[in-house]
Amino acid sequence: MPAELAYSRSAAAADHARRAGRTAWGAALALLLSAASAALGAAWLLVAPQASADQLHAAVLNTVARGVGPGSDPVCVANGLAYDQTPVNVEADNILTVSWMNTLVSAGLYDAPRQGLAGVFLSQPILVYRPLPALAEWSGVRRLCIAKSVRLHRVANLGRVEDMRLRGKQYPGVAADVTWTLQQPAPWLAQSEVGEAFARELPTWRGARWQQVGKAWRLTQRKHFFLVGDQWLTGEMAERL
Repeated sequence: MPAELAYSRSAAAADHARRAGRTAWGAALALLLSAASAALGAAWLLVAPQASADQLHAAVLNTVARGVGPGSDPVCVANGLAYDQTPVNVEADNILTVSWMNTLVSAGLYDAPRQGLAGVFLSQPILVYRPLPALAEWSGVRRLCIAKSVRLHRVANLGRVEDMRLRGKQYPGVAADVTWTLQQPAPWLAQSEVGEAFARELPTWRGARWQQVGKAWRLTQRKHFFLVGDQWLTGEMAERL
């Protein structure tokens, strides 16, 4: 065998061995990285922060106490009518508004309507609703309220603690259902037909909608909480800090 051919075969064998070695090393490295990732995941499960309903309940109360949360917000309807001490004139064929004003008559906020005419040359039949004294306690600037404020009912249905981003930073976070009830509700809200009408008229409130359950009212929000230092905070408080 010529020397050149023997040298070529030897070099090819060496090159093949090097490639095989690199392949084996790559496979071993991938296996090692996979094992390390699994170990880190298991470690996270073992040392991940825990959140309880009581901790998150306290976080919401802390937010309310600092005036950041919704604790002192009234719950009101604002649908374009001026709920003040002036009469409300409604065209007789405006069925939706007439139905709404008749609900307020049932609630004892307005007197029964009287017929009238609007316009000069082409008079239109209207219904005139005159406010009663009870309206003053619940009305504001173009709004009509059903409760003075809200009260925290419970925190439940906690999700899994996982990394969440807040303003570009990463924190342990968890999602949970926060349920509110009405604080100091209007007495006439207990009438079923009045309560149902207000439930339809109320806008979404902080991302959720009030629902009437029997004689009780509930509003449930899905909120995020963040662990800052060693304390769980609501998203509002975490952003403020």
